[in-house]
Amino acid sequence: MKADERIFRRYVAAAECYLSNSMEMLSKNEPSKAGELLWGAVVAGTKAAAASKGMKNLKYGPCKRFAQEAARDLKQPDLFHTFLAAESFHGKFYESATTMEEVEAVLEAAREYIATMLRAAGFDPSRADLGQGAKS
Repeated sequence: MKADERIFRRYVAAAECYLSNSMEMLSKNEPSKAGELLWGAVVAGTKAAAASKGMKNLKYGPCKRFAQEAARDLKQPDLFHTFLAAESFHGKFYESATTMEEVEAVLEAAREYIATMLRAAGFDPSRADLGQGAKS
């Protein structure tokens, strides 16, 4: 396995883990933790797609630009809206200002976002554990 593929797979595994942990926090009525973990899953999915294009170690700004460009290139503007919705949880985390309804409203779109990013990277998202509802 090449180094780039290892990096890609590490990000896929991180997205799976964060998404699973987000759903667990939802089940425990911990919306701020669930939202922060959902944000982590979206970032990991974005970084996986970027890694597939040879981009490594993306910091926040370049990661956000990559998400915006991917949404434009794929002609799916809702992708970037999902990125921004998940990003909002990060800012609210430290104040415990996220509600269950907010996380539940973004959860399915975040799964689809990650699946779309993996598909754009040439990876079959059905091979990833994105929880129920993610389409392949």
